[in-house]
Amino acid sequence: MVQKVYFDTSVWLAPYDSPHSRSDQAQVVASIERICNGHKVGRLQLFTSTKVLEEMHNQLSNPEKSAKASKALKHIDELQIGRLPRAPADFGKAIFGEARYGVAPKFRDIPEHDKDKDVIEYATENELDFFVSLDERHILNEFTKRQLESRLRSEGTKVVTPQELARILFSN
Repeated sequence: MVQKVYFDTSVWLAPYDSPHSRSDQAQVVASIERICNGHKVGRLQLFTSTKVLEEMHNQLSNPEKSAKASKALKHIDELQIGRLPRAPADFGKAIFGEARYGVAPKFRDIPEHDKDKDVIEYATENELDFFVSLDERHILNEFTKRQLESRLRSEGTKVVTPQELARILFSN
């Protein structure tokens, strides 16, 4: 069975960061490339959401971030990444054409920011195998990651970094 993988905005933008932005930048980029190649050959299926695309389109108007966002959006288009339906539908917050009505949110308390809660809801309602992020502040910090994984485990979704996913998928 082909595994379903969701890249958070931080992962889509990471290859376009400066080479010195992270101590493990080369490893991050190599892992992302390997995962994207796995998508190209059908070994896994990459997904994005309206929320991620919206965040990147908003960054196009920021002179400091526009070049990265533009390159990331082009990469998503080239890879022909599928979009996940928006779920759940909080009345008044639903994105038209994507909401699943009658589905209650599971993550009202974590993560801390509403946009991150929405992204985690995508992962659970769309039965993803992996939620991939580099957001150490809001997703991968010790407390939030532990809380998310304990809830997502019952949904079958693991929260991982690109490097962890590359090791899981390609270590054989």
